[in-house]
Amino acid sequence: MNLVIILALVISALLLFLVRTWSKSSIGKSRAPAWTENIISQLPSLIFLENDEGLVDCNCPYYESCKKSGGCGVHQQIDGQENSIHDLENTHYKKRCEFGFIDKIRVTKRAIPDSQKMLTVVDDVTSEYQQRTALEKAHSLAEQAVQSRERFLATMSHELRTPIASMIGLLELLSFENGNIADDYKLKSLMSSARNLQLLVNDILDYSKLDSQGISLVEELVSYTDLLGDLVRLHEASARERGLVFETQWDNSDVEYILTDALRLSQIVNNVLSNAVKFTEQGKIKVTVRVATQSIQIIVDDTGIGICPDKLESIFDPFRQADDSIERKYGGTGLGLAIIKKLTTLMSGYISINSAEGKGTSVMISLPLKNYEYKKKKKVCFDYAGKNTKVSNWFSSCEEDKENCIKIIDSIDELKHSEDKDRYVLINNNRLGMGFNEQYGVWEISTEPFYPDLFYKCKEKIGTVNKGFTSGGANILVGLKVLIAEDNPINQYMLSEQMDLLGVNAVIVSDGLEAKKELQANGEYYDMLITDVHMPKMDGISLVRWVRENLASFKYKPILGCTAEHSKSLRRKMIDFDDVILKPFEVKRLFEVISSNKAKYKTSSRKNKKISSYMSTLSDDKRQHLAQVYKDTMTKDLHRLELADDEEKIRKIAHRIKGGSNSVGEFEVGDAAEHLENQCLGSSKTEDIFEGKQVLIEVLSNKLREVGAGNV
Repeated sequence: MNLVIILALVISALLLFLVRTWSKSSIGKSRAPAWTENIISQLPSLIFLENDEGLVDCNCPYYESCKKSGGCGVHQQIDGQENSIHDLENTHYKKRCEFGFIDKIRVTKRAIPDSQKMLTVVDDVTSEYQQRTALEKAHSLAEQAVQSRERFLATMSHELRTPIASMIGLLELLSFENGNIADDYKLKSLMSSARNLQLLVNDILDYSKLDSQGISLVEELVSYTDLLGDLVRLHEASARERGLVFETQWDNSDVEYILTDALRLSQIVNNVLSNAVKFTEQGKIKVTVRVATQSIQIIVDDTGIGICPDKLESIFDPFRQADDSIERKYGGTGLGLAIIKKLTTLMSGYISINSAEGKGTSVMISLPLKNYEYKKKKKVCFDYAGKNTKVSNWFSSCEEDKENCIKIIDSIDELKHSEDKDRYVLINNNRLGMGFNEQYGVWEISTEPFYPDLFYKCKEKIGTVNKGFTSGGANILVGLKVLIAEDNPINQYMLSEQMDLLGVNAVIVSDGLEAKKELQANGEYYDMLITDVHMPKMDGISLVRWVRENLASFKYKPILGCTAEHSKSLRRKMIDFDDVILKPFEVKRLFEVISSNKAKYKTSSRKNKKISSYMSTLSDDKRQHLAQVYKDTMTKDLHRLELADDEEKIRKIAHRIKGGSNSVGEFEVGDAAEHLENQCLGSSKTEDIFEGKQVLIEVLSNKLREVGAGNV
């Protein structure tokens, strides 16, 4: 369409030049030079030239004959029209127009310089409009197809992943009850088959989204040692089950947090490691992680079956594997590497593969880093002077703040004469991963293979005992009262058994409408709500929105969602949820999510009653006096908080604000202050701490304005 407009402008300019020559003669009496008239007569545009008396000349060879039989129909319709596009209105005119105009016409008018004449150019744009209409229709159909595809993928995601999640959950429950070794082997085989089926479904659905460009990146700052450590350990367990040696190499880096899409990075690493474990029957697998300020590299080397050179070129093609015999022997969709390639490209990175048939394969993923954060030395302080090079490459001897550092030791003998065992971590390569040694009262970590994130995780646990989940149900969730909305009968049974295993008192309803009725009647009884997202009558998102807007008893209680779908569009809709449990939700994962969110309740209802009871005993004068004291004190603390630029200062001020606000029942301010204090005490990033500081400033400022207005 733009090209047509440009062409029309060029023609108009040419016409102005030609018409200057043409109009030198008297209109209707003398004729322009023959060559000018011939050029104008060959143009596809219908041209009218009028003087101030309304006399017309035209380049249409049929114009004079039309004048004798009622006039030119086109000219009659455009008389008085400014520059415009419009329809030829009269069918009679369309049929008798010998110039060939059909339906849509464009009218362009220009005054001839230095004369009293008006040039009118009329173009037939019917075909252009037909093309535009066809394109708009095709575009609309394409959009409908994309929407239908997205709906189909979302439905398939739910319909396929939900029963698989149920299978995995039920098999896990059976494993807790089973004591027979032979049956245990069968259960593990069934669990492995269910997980493989889950991976196949994930591959198909994810590739479909990638192929339709339905996946976009959601980037955030994450600790790469935490993210990759958890992922690699999962595949280490699978490799050990196959009798493989599993090694890791983490090149030390001052970078701690990287800006990336954690889900997509996890998918890439999962696919690479899954292939390495699947296609390696003997030997070893080695994972190398390198992080610099510009990029992160993950290299996976294996001694598996390898790939012959002539197959490497097509290795990234979807639904293809290096050899038909591989598909028969190892299974799979042939989508793994295609997904890796597309995701890596989406993240502006690249993948390279070197392989030798019968010797093994090396896969290298390189992704650029747009942003990163260095380690915070004061919060990650370890002291190590031993001989383990893997540890010493990451944690050297600390000379600046030895008293506050965690001391890493090679032998239990170094601990015997120490009274402060909470400051020690013992390297013990006779165990797997990390755990608490109850005999000596110290946390232990294996460095075979080495995972730096375990040392950071261990530091968070130092000073605590292992009070995690046990199959006996003796844990911190015992007695918790939870309402669960889930429509699938199998999932209802599975959740009931899992909650019983955790010691949780669960009431299960079949849809959001039933949950709403139960909460209306007994909302204060429950400590937590867990709801499926996709349910009949009333879905989980609508249920949670209603709870947030109408149920005061759930103001301080967490609401968790459970779903098999993890699309970006669904995450945006679940903003009212405190947390999301992705199916399959195994017992351990349920315990972690529920226990971490349980803290959000904080017995706020009991605090509220206690404070309200105390405040009700005060006279109006004393309440006003207390409000004035609160305003004066908090105004000073607010000013100090705005000026504070050191994390320790921020923590102390937040602690004061928390205590003062909670003591008078201002729990919104108290909760914001407590959150900020916990950020300062924990391992939060500096930018998160200052973001928390800004939140507290806004919350406290709003509260002080309310107090100043007398709303107390």
